[in-house]
Amino acid sequence: MTVARKDGRLSPFPLLLPLTLALTAVAYRAPMLLSASGATNSDSAIVGLQALHFATGRDLGGLFLWGSHYQTAADSWAAALVFAVFGPSPRALMGTSLAAYVVLVLCVYGTLATPTFGVGRVRAALLASLLVFAGAPVHGYALFPPRQLALTLAFAAIFAAERAELRRHGSAARVRPSLAALAGALATLAVFADPYAMIFLPVLAVRALWYGRWTRLAIFLGAVVGIIPFVWLTTRAAASHGTFGFAPALLVHNLQLLGYPCLLWALSAIAFRPVHFLRWEPWWPPRVLSGVGPAGVAVLLILVGIAVQRLLSRRANRLGPARYRPLVVSAWVGILGTLAAFTVSVMVMDLFSTRYLVSLVLLVPFALAPAAEYIPARWLSAMLFLPVCAGIFSGFAGYGPFLHEVDDGAREVALEHFLEVREVSEAVADYWVSYRLTFLTNERLVVVPTNPAEDRWPAYRWQVARAPRVAYVWDPKRSREVVTDLVARVRASGAQFEQSEVAGYEVLVTSGAGAEVLISAE
Repeated sequence: MTVARKDGRLSPFPLLLPLTLALTAVAYRAPMLLSASGATNSDSAIVGLQALHFATGRDLGGLFLWGSHYQTAADSWAAALVFAVFGPSPRALMGTSLAAYVVLVLCVYGTLATPTFGVGRVRAALLASLLVFAGAPVHGYALFPPRQLALTLAFAAIFAAERAELRRHGSAARVRPSLAALAGALATLAVFADPYAMIFLPVLAVRALWYGRWTRLAIFLGAVVGIIPFVWLTTRAAASHGTFGFAPALLVHNLQLLGYPCLLWALSAIAFRPVHFLRWEPWWPPRVLSGVGPAGVAVLLILVGIAVQRLLSRRANRLGPARYRPLVVSAWVGILGTLAAFTVSVMVMDLFSTRYLVSLVLLVPFALAPAAEYIPARWLSAMLFLPVCAGIFSGFAGYGPFLHEVDDGAREVALEHFLEVREVSEAVADYWVSYRLTFLTNERLVVVPTNPAEDRWPAYRWQVARAPRVAYVWDPKRSREVVTDLVARVRASGAQFEQSEVAGYEVLVTSGAGAEVLISAE
């Protein structure tokens, strides 16, 4: 297959660049894929466990993600489809999110490469490379469900909208109402999958202002159809709207976190490395490379300045960059909307709240489009070298210990064997240990959180409560609890217990009064 170039000649291999982007995005994240067992956390394990139930015909009527009353089970259904083909495993679960993220990157590339903008495939690929080599905060969705599916649907909507009304140089727009309707439906279905995707609705709405009235009407009608499942879901008795809350009183607190460290980490100006699953500390590259992160952000700011100047310059507009205005304005609506929502959100708490700025990072390539069109490709690639390196430093720092070892789940196999010999198949552990172990052992070992308030699937608690013997598992890499405190409570109950160290886990096995202490512990 060949396509026409601007100079009239045919360009072979039109799929070479998107294929390269896709393969590179996967290769960059290979350390985590190879260490999927060790990297899996309880939040993503819950998606895997629900997907396992779907794939085996259990709980097929589940609409919400386990333990959530606003976030649907869309990611779990996607994982169930993957499990049906490849079988349930941590790598298959991680691959589900990564595949969706790769599709998002290709949607960004495809949007920028449309004839309407004239950026060209090479420049579009260069801008998309900012997402290929994104830093650690993006990996929170790209590698660990839930949420990535909703993000991908939102960017698929943007891509479909750009394809719905193509304009080539000197020719009238070619309108495709079906694609416009699809764009509207995908945008609102993304909100159904995860309300976080609401941040992208203004992006598409503002972009639609520059479309013809029939295209706008098709987008609107598609959005109405797509929003029906969300409206139906939110009107159910089990639905909750608590996470939509805003608190202006938190403005000062959130602005401080935005200034440091969240925005800097999101843009890869700084990097953090996990020393404990819930404790990350700043990581600095070798002294000679210590300025790469700040320099990368400086380059992005320069490109933003060039893009704005190109849009505002009358001479530049006569040369064509005015055609970028709809894309750039809509992207900035999303970027500023993300920052505004972050500053007043009740969900912003600490370093890990950086994940709420991921939408900003994903929209950056669109904001840079006028600058990319103006700068020769070779110079653009040279300028983007520093931001890409900054993203790589941040990403690899976030891989932490997984960068140095391939985790095949041997620790969990040893733990499972230890408990099987003692006829124990139910246990209690910190939340960040519990559902992870349940998923890694394919429910052969059912582990519930020490604190019942953190339960995500009540049936597990009922099973553990009926067990004659129960174990407590403490993981030095993930547990927030002090193991000696719980051991002291079991000893005070007068129950007999066995305490052992198994493959790095601290394990306590007990029954009777000791089991009651474990099950009721908070």
